[in-house]
Amino acid sequence: MTTTRGLLQALGLPDKPVAKAGAGNKTTLDDAALAKALKEMPADPVKRADALAELARQVGDKARRDPIVKALRDLVVKIQPVMPDADARKAIDKAIDDAVEKGAKAALMALLKAVVGKGPSAVDRDGPRQDGPNMPEKDLGEHIYKLPELPLPFDKPPKVRRNSFELIGLQPSYKASKYFDFKVRTPDWLDLSGHTGASWVVVSTQEDFDKNGGRPRVRDRRIDAKGELSMSLAAPDEPGKYVLFIVVGPGNEDRPTHTFDVK
Repeated sequence: MTTTRGLLQALGLPDKPVAKAGAGNKTTLDDAALAKALKEMPADPVKRADALAELARQVGDKARRDPIVKALRDLVVKIQPVMPDADARKAIDKAIDDAVEKGAKAALMALLKAVVGKGPSAVDRDGPRQDGPNMPEKDLGEHIYKLPELPLPFDKPPKVRRNSFELIGLQPSYKASKYFDFKVRTPDWLDLSGHTGASWVVVSTQEDFDKNGGRPRVRDRRIDAKGELSMSLAAPDEPGKYVLFIVVGPGNEDRPTHTFDVK
């Protein structure tokens, strides 16, 4: 467990009790002046620490030091929010209490300086810049060698494999007897040599499609190539509901199908 004495020794502070302030360190601030001084603390942590330590020296009444102690603890937490452990936090609080109770500004400043990492110092913003000497970059003798380019497996995306037909660019309705354009993408397995049989894009009425598998055909167009094919068909002459689908060999493909109206 970390003790107050151990922590103060680690911080390089005196571990013996600090002598109480003399008669000249008695309370010189009334309540209004103390409240005003706490309210007007400087924002800079180092200057705030110095001002709080001075207030602790001037206020001799222990009961009236509570807001000063609280402000000092808040300052420590703000500057060093992560303490080593709970025991070290308690030890720092105890060291603040001891120093404030004795009105010892020197001990308080030594403790706060150990937490902040530096004491208060004036900054001359109008003075010359304190830049270091101009140090030329040292040549480390590094050499860059260009290796031959090797093909990597992720340089080229894998080829897309298509296992079914796709219909692209179809509309929900067409005018009777008017031609409409669309595209067909064929699957990889399609064999144009006749092994799978001839392939067709077929249009039938919705009723014939549901009852007879699309027989008789109203319109059809043979598929005579593989890949993405541009096609054109004339819409049926009679208004009604129709289905466009694919036939390969003796049977219909389950998908895709496209239902549309003729007006």
